[in-house]
Amino acid sequence: MAATANGDVITVPTFTGTPEQLWRIDQLTDGTYRIMPKVVPDSGKKLALVSSGDSTPTLAEFDFTSDNSKWNFKAH
Repeated sequence: MAATANGDVITVPTFTGTPEQLWRIDQLTDGTYRIMPKVVPDSGKKLALVSSGDSTPTLAEFDFTSDNSKWNFKAH
């Protein structure tokens, strides 16, 4: 998975360790998680992984009041 300059998230065939392929996962005070790429190419913005309904996840500014930018992990 990698962040692109236009704020999309893409899959990549091989992990190369480039900054746009590195992700940070922060646990928030409500127990959910924020997922952020280390770098968004050609952007100085700090963006987070967001999803609206069943849409494909993309990158946008993090909004703590929105469930679209909070994630949960489940053990299967």
